Amino acid sequence: MGKPFFEVFPSLKLNKGTKDIMEQTNVEKISATKRKDFLRIYLHSTRLIQKDIILSVEEEIKKQLFPGAAMTIKIYERFELSSQYNPEKLIDIYRDSILMELAEYSRIEYNAFKNGELSYPTEEKLLLTVEDTVLNRGKEEELVRILEKILVERCGLKV
Repeated sequence: MGKPFFEVFPSLKLNKGTKDIMEQTNVEKISATKRKDFLRIYLHSTRLIQKDIILSVEEEIKKQLFPGAAMTIKIYERFELSSQYNPEKLIDIYRDSILMELAEYSRIEYNAFKNGELSYPTEEKLLLTVEDTVLNRGKEEELVRILEKILVERCGLKV
């Protein structure tokens, strides 16, 4: 199941809190484009890691390991979470990370999620009610796709 993060990046220096978190992760795969301008790191963790930590690790890898290079570093995290996580609990804990990601992607989806109302009709159902506007109607399928990608693919929830 991959290699420990610091076995793959032994010279990377991180602050203590971030280092402690990353010590508990594994790198499943790394791939780069032929032009060596984009590096993808596939990360696995049994703990939920907030998006700001992931972004700071991306930045440190770029700064320390590829100084001066026109290189984009992207970490694709996948979490194997305990059964204590359900959609409601996950969103309570991970909401800021979801918002951070949506803000980077599109302001429309960000605002729809931020201002939307969440409810949980069943253990495996999440209902997001957003304001009925032309912009939101045009983006609702994309917002559902992004949320499914985060909750189902990344976090392993059945929702």
